[in-house]
Amino acid sequence: MKRRPIQIMAGLINALNSFSNDKEYSINKIHDETNYHWNTVNDYIKLIILVKKFAPELKIMKETNEIAIIKQSPYFKTLNEMEQLVLYLFISRAFDKQSAINKKEIILNNGFNPQISEEFKEFINCTSDDGYYLSLKGKFRAQGILASIYTNMVDFIENKIDISSEKISENWLLNFYGDDKNSYLEKIKNLRVKQGRKSEKVEDFTEKKQLNEILKFSKRQLYPKGIESIV
Repeated sequence: MKRRPIQIMAGLINALNSFSNDKEYSINKIHDETNYHWNTVNDYIKLIILVKKFAPELKIMKETNEIAIIKQSPYFKTLNEMEQLVLYLFISRAFDKQSAINKKEIILNNGFNPQISEEFKEFINCTSDDGYYLSLKGKFRAQGILASIYTNMVDFIENKIDISSEKISENWLLNFYGDDKNSYLEKIKNLRVKQGRKSEKVEDFTEKKQLNEILKFSKRQLYPKGIESIV
């Protein structure tokens, strides 16, 4: 009888719980303990690390059988203050004055309320009563950060980086508009070609159309199988 993924995970965790934390163990040792295929052990070990590093803490509500987010991804703690604030507002859907969040309600990982400096103003708008909400560029900045996190996970799966030792690669999307807009569009075009996608002619778009082009790319990075965007 074929095991379900959750049963495989439970068996692996049970085996790992019997190991000492002051020794190192080979994949073959874990294979011997679980009788799982070497590739299965390798993939599920990576999955455990991936979940611990990147996944939010979840809870299944008994009454509704729906999923609740208890804590956001621990990876968010590695972001700088501006990136944390941009993501907080994005997740909170603070996209206009009506949905703005008072700065006193926002506590970042350093334990302090955020202070809007010059570098923030391009991405975050302020209301007269100290409310914060994302500008159009702020929305795309958040999409870029999420796309970069997804890229890091893919790189770890493909053995390009070692997230267990905090060696996280930095994606160019984090530096939103660090170069001029045309440079960014050229990077998007080149990435399409490298990934085997049909290259599209990049024209002289207006600023809003250029931003939309960048958003489309970040969605493809974040949702490669066409899942609906959360924007």
